[in-house]
Amino acid sequence: MSKKKMSKKVLFLSVVLIIGVSVNFFVGVKSGFAVESSERPDLTVSDIRIIPKIEDPYGRYQIGVKIKNIGNVEANLNGILSLVYGTNYVDIRQCVMVSCRGIANIYNAVMNMNSLGKNSLAAGEEYEIIFNKQNYLLDDIELENGIEYTFKAIVDDRNQIEEVNEDNNILTKMMTIGSLSTTSSDDWKTYINNFKYSAAINDQHVDTQIEFDMVNAGDSQAGFYLSAWNNTTNYPLKTEQYSLSPGQSVHVFLMNVNNISRLNIGNNSISIRLVSLDSLVVYNEQYFTVIREQANNIASIIPAISSTQQISDINEKSKLLSSDKFNQILVELKQLRNTIKEQQNEIKYLKSMVNDLKDVSDKMKSAINDFITYGVDANTVKLGAGERAAVINSYKSAFDKLPETEAELTDTIKIANGRFPSLISDKAEKQAKEQFVKIYKRVADINDDKDNAAIKVMAYGLRQKAENRNLNSERAGIKIFKAIYGHAPKTTEDWNTMQAITYSGAAR
Repeated sequence: MSKKKMSKKVLFLSVVLIIGVSVNFFVGVKSGFAVESSERPDLTVSDIRIIPKIEDPYGRYQIGVKIKNIGNVEANLNGILSLVYGTNYVDIRQCVMVSCRGIANIYNAVMNMNSLGKNSLAAGEEYEIIFNKQNYLLDDIELENGIEYTFKAIVDDRNQIEEVNEDNNILTKMMTIGSLSTTSSDDWKTYINNFKYSAAINDQHVDTQIEFDMVNAGDSQAGFYLSAWNNTTNYPLKTEQYSLSPGQSVHVFLMNVNNISRLNIGNNSISIRLVSLDSLVVYNEQYFTVIREQANNIASIIPAISSTQQISDINEKSKLLSSDKFNQILVELKQLRNTIKEQQNEIKYLKSMVNDLKDVSDKMKSAINDFITYGVDANTVKLGAGERAAVINSYKSAFDKLPETEAELTDTIKIANGRFPSLISDKAEKQAKEQFVKIYKRVADINDDKDNAAIKVMAYGLRQKAENRNLNSERAGIKIFKAIYGHAPKTTEDWNTMQAITYSGAAR
């Protein structure tokens, strides 16, 4: 295919990855009606979905809420549908009916279900109502990559419609969005939008799917070869040829809960590749990780972030943190300063470091407290203040001091994100190698990735990413630690050793 021809084609690959979704989590009881007859409608919220920007002519995110009449008679839609989402998970999960209004820290909206002209739902009929700004003058829907949001939709939250069952009107979902975009060449552009749906709430129905839509947004025919592969198991998930006319789209189904056996227990590296049928040039290749948990077959997805991009982000965050520009980070995190929380964390976490803080500037003390109180990126936000304080203690344990410079703050953030620090502590690594022999009854092979990871985790306290943590595995790691050392982990060094036992993969 010549470059001239290629310039007229723009292929969009919109990937919606639905992993471990709670489809029906019902909360609360609507009062006022006794269930006496099945000859009534029964409205439920069957799904909440994030609609990619590519599907909106204004380039905005939208949220689709699907309602369904599972009753035996027609349902009048003269009622209210409410939608809230935010990062205050506990508040949103616990609220019921009208008490949910205004509860979310990011988005709160209500809408008449008949506002688009549809006045009724037949028995068994499903209908999607789109929340966006342009149609209803609502607030913009803003979603930040890597942040986990809790969504809750309530159908008929004012009790205007008599139903067979008044207890099934609420759906709660937790979702994280991560957009991966690459330009394969000057002429072809492929966009992949990954949506991570985390573990089911309250152990209700779990639906595991990977599916996506591809759209030819160019003005000429687009022929390509799609290859989706589980690189961990070396197993093909999909290999197929496609030819799309201008404006044509195709929905590609990859897998669901029925063939979750295609995933290993633990991490699975998945790639999706588009190849030109004419030139066999790879126009786009995207990677992401799917984690399958053994206990309940729930899986979660982590959009891939390049090493270079992550290091660049970490460097930028440490620069802002050390130069007293933390408010810029708060804007990105969509958080507001909370001086009460800052004071509480200073008392709770920094008082144990009082001797070390003597040599640290006031600006650096503030930077350390800001890091502990708020985090600096999506992952460190999810870790929580206690884990972030533990990262500071791990740095202190490794280097016998607290971070005092921008470079040292950079290494602190690297440790929190599970990356090797640039600075090396010979003392800490020597001690880690000694502990390795005690645990594994052999000398560590530094050329072996798993052995090296164990040394680094013990030496510097590298943190497991929040979404990768497995509490069952950590409980097993604590038991192994107790069997070796005769006591539960107590010190920073002990907990770092437990983390190495749990996650490094090293073995005797």
